[in-house]
Amino acid sequence: MNINCPFCKGGITVGAEHIGRSINCPHCQRTLKFSGDAAAVSAVDRQLPPTLKLCPACNGKVSKTAQSCPHCGEHFARQGVMGFLTEIIILIVAFCCLPVVIGMFGKIPGIVIWLLALIELTLITRK
Repeated sequence: MNINCPFCKGGITVGAEHIGRSINCPHCQRTLKFSGDAAAVSAVDRQLPPTLKLCPACNGKVSKTAQSCPHCGEHFARQGVMGFLTEIIILIVAFCCLPVVIGMFGKIPGIVIWLLALIELTLITRK
C-alpha cells in the first residue's frame, strides 16, 4: 500500500507488517505511525535531540552545525554574530581592494570587475 508522509508528503510503500508500528519516512526521516488505513497515518511527535534541527524546506532531521540539508540540499544562511562578522570583513576587504583594481584595469573596467567579485563573495558566504 502507498501512503504519504504527513510531514513532507513523500510517498512511502508499506506492507501488512508495518500496521500499528512506528516507521521512519525515507524522505524526511520523521517518525510516523501506520494504523493500516492510508488515510489514518499519524505523525509521532518526538522531541529532537539537542544536536539536531529540522530543515525548513523538507522537515528532515539535520545536524545543527550543517550548512545544507543532506536530504533535499537546502542551504542554510549563516546566523548570529559569526555570520554578521563574516559579511562585515568581506565588505572591508572588498572596499580596500577597490583602488588596486581600478589602478590595474582603469576606472570603468575596474569597478565592473570589483562589483562582480563582490557579488561572487557574497553568494559564496551565504551558502
